[in-house]
Amino acid sequence: MSSCKLCQSSDISILKAKDSFTYKGQKIEFEVEYSVCNACQREFIDSQQIQKNDAKILRAKKLAEDLLSSEEIQTNQRRS
Repeated sequence: MSSCKLCQSSDISILKAKDSFTYKGQKIEFEVEYSVCNACQREFIDSQQIQKNDAKILRAKKLAEDLLSSEEIQTNQRRS
């Protein structure tokens, strides 16, 4: 778990929120994860959350293009 860079508190809550973007004319909705410092109320996204959120966006884009996700490709390779 990270600490707040503003006040150094480690009293951090992990929250999720809905977000959306338009990709190739389609509205894509997904859930993002972020952190809030309970001491100073600063909102931030740590590096692990950035990676998770980026992966969710990539999966959403693949779904919009009717492509297999990384997990589906791995599953199909194991069956071969």
